[in-house]
Amino acid sequence: MEGKSSSNRQLKLGGVELYQRDQCIGKVRLPLSRHEDFINNFNRTYSGIGLSLVIQDEPTRNDTEDECDSHNHL
Repeated sequence: MEGKSSSNRQLKLGGVELYQRDQCIGKVRLPLSRHEDFINNFNRTYSGIGLSLVIQDEPTRNDTEDECDSHNHL
């Protein structure tokens, strides 16, 4: 399932989440190309301040919201 946005970037719901240390703070829209390079560079650059992008292979859906569902998409 894909979300739509006015930007030219796509978001795969449940796909990439932004964490600050151990807490999910939102889902992230990725560039259209070179997703892995973007994620690797982001994680290398911002790990010192506790930020990381985490790929979620499968969206987690159940009766309760997952940790990031209550946050805006970034």
